[in-house]
Amino acid sequence: MTTYLAVSAVRIQSWLIRTPKLRLMRGASAALSAETSTSTVTRFLASQGWSGTVTVVDDAGDVDGVVALTVAPQVSPDVVAHRLLRELSSGLPGVDWEAWWTDARSYTEAYGKFQDDAVIRLVRPAAPLEATLARTCPECRAEPAAAGGGLGADCAAREAAATARERTGTQRDTAAPRGNDACPPPGRPPRDFDELARIGGLPAVSSAVGRRESSNHLATVVADGNRVGDIFSQLRDLKNDTVNGMAVDALSTATRTAVCRALTLIAPSSAVQAGIVHFVGGDDVFVSVPAREAWRFAAYLGREFDHEMRGALREIAEEAKLGEESRSTLERLPTPSLGIGLVFADSRHPIADTHALATAALKQAKRATRGLTGAVVWADLTTEPHPPRDRVARLTDLLEDLDPDGSRGAEATARLDVMRMPPSARTSLASVLASAWGPNGEGAVTAAALAAQWARRTGRTLVPGLESKDPAVAAEAATLTRDLLSRARWWPVPQTGGPET
Repeated sequence: MTTYLAVSAVRIQSWLIRTPKLRLMRGASAALSAETSTSTVTRFLASQGWSGTVTVVDDAGDVDGVVALTVAPQVSPDVVAHRLLRELSSGLPGVDWEAWWTDARSYTEAYGKFQDDAVIRLVRPAAPLEATLARTCPECRAEPAAAGGGLGADCAAREAAATARERTGTQRDTAAPRGNDACPPPGRPPRDFDELARIGGLPAVSSAVGRRESSNHLATVVADGNRVGDIFSQLRDLKNDTVNGMAVDALSTATRTAVCRALTLIAPSSAVQAGIVHFVGGDDVFVSVPAREAWRFAAYLGREFDHEMRGALREIAEEAKLGEESRSTLERLPTPSLGIGLVFADSRHPIADTHALATAALKQAKRATRGLTGAVVWADLTTEPHPPRDRVARLTDLLEDLDPDGSRGAEATARLDVMRMPPSARTSLASVLASAWGPNGEGAVTAAALAAQWARRTGRTLVPGLESKDPAVAAEAATLTRDLLSRARWWPVPQTGGPET
């Protein structure tokens, strides 16, 4: 048995956005990557006299914000954890850190025991900002300012990392697993959120169906994998360290590749990148994209993640030379997918607010499908403070609606007919639905009947089910109609011969 110790940053996304300035968010990503890199950690271990007795674990994957170590019997893991936490916290004092250690035959077995009582845990939260007369950091207001009112320690570390990033000319914007530079999307990084909203990704997509002026709005995208824990639990049951190690790396690679591929698909020849990737780690994603490109990005992100994970599992089965029983287990694994939260807002809207709402929407998307399939829940802050409780769009429907070749079924055609109605018709139909809908979602059946009457009066074809005698079917059709009208505001202008293949 070997002692495995892991130290990781927690609540990374919340830490990233505690200052709204993009330069300092980028600096935070770069600083987190540098502080937890293998080279930095190895130098620290050597400075403590632990070379050869405390070593970095390769099987843990190479993920920013995570340090995994093996600790020899003659060294106390408690001492290693305390010293490493102190070192990391001194470099990035605004981050919450945690450590855990246990004995196991492999890192993946140790990780599988994370919830067990045998695992010893240690936390080092960021220092709280006490209510004193001390001046606060002028950027984040979450830590004391330096002498003379300068940047606080955490923001100063961000600033230093941002300066180093600019000096070296790196194109990296994200606290993603290292190696992300191998797949940069086309174009240079946007200078700020306004430039991203105005020209990010152009000329691939230039406008939205429901908005003539869409060059000053962004979408905040937050995503997380469905049933990934179930997949890794079943993989651990194989008791094959090679499989487990390959799977950990495959998850990070699949997520990273999906983000890059989605950004490339929506803007294959743009001078300015179509998104700002704030964080990619494991199966977690946090990205900003122009509002007019958000639906394409979200749909392609989900599709590419699914594709990459399926391919990775097939490759693992082949490369690990598994027996028939183990290969059969891999074939029965849950289908991987992404839950996605999406929030549309003005480019100057505080990103901390849109991130919090996008995270809530993500949780709603995962609940709505019980994690069985990819789905998106969205909020449009130009018209609503939060998404309705029953809102969801399944990934399969979105991809069919975005199909540039028009090879779609009757249901998808009906959905697009609603979204592509003239603005006056959409406004009129939305008013009809709103007249019957109550604040807690009641009145959907009445709304369905009114929408059906409106369609007959105006000679328009809406989604099937509005006139159903089954209240549940009618309510579902009314809900879908309401959500299609919301979707239309930022739905991309139809493209032909585009990169969606």
